[in-house]
Amino acid sequence: MKICDYVGTREESAKEALKIIRKRLHLNPNQHGWRTIGYTLTLLEALTKNCGKIVHLQLAHKDFLKELKGVIGPKNNPPVAVQERVLSLIQTWALAFRNDPDLKAVEHFYQECKQHGLQFPPAEPENVIKTALTPTRTVDRPLQSTRFMPAQGYSEKNRTATDGMSHPIAPNQTAVQAMSAEYLG
Repeated sequence: MKICDYVGTREESAKEALKIIRKRLHLNPNQHGWRTIGYTLTLLEALTKNCGKIVHLQLAHKDFLKELKGVIGPKNNPPVAVQERVLSLIQTWALAFRNDPDLKAVEHFYQECKQHGLQFPPAEPENVIKTALTPTRTVDRPLQSTRFMPAQGYSEKNRTATDGMSHPIAPNQTAVQAMSAEYLG
């Protein structure tokens, strides 16, 4: 959940996280396996539940939604579980964000997908909204901690963003990249 704590603090972090998620969604499943895409979808769901509108605004871009839908395109031949997960995420977001004018693109995209024949799982809108935005945890502590002492040459920015990670950030790597690499493999 440290990645959620970090991403939820700044718009730049949310943009960076969604950029990394986009890259992960484009990985060749024959080389990296569908498990990596499944983990990426789990991270995306956690960010949506725990980081609030800062992430919601990023995923509400039509380009991102199209890329997410592309994961389940026929050329990829994804497992049924991945197809259902992607469709469920799109549907959940559409129902949860339907009354927010800043996030209307998600609902429009959902309706467009339905018009093109995509079959979404049955959902009760009230239950979907409750589960869609319920955080999976609460923030118990600030990001910064004195327990982690960075190796020489690492910046203060990297130290606070990676507190408690099993490895430090390489000089050319951002905090979100390091955290996503740790959590997604």
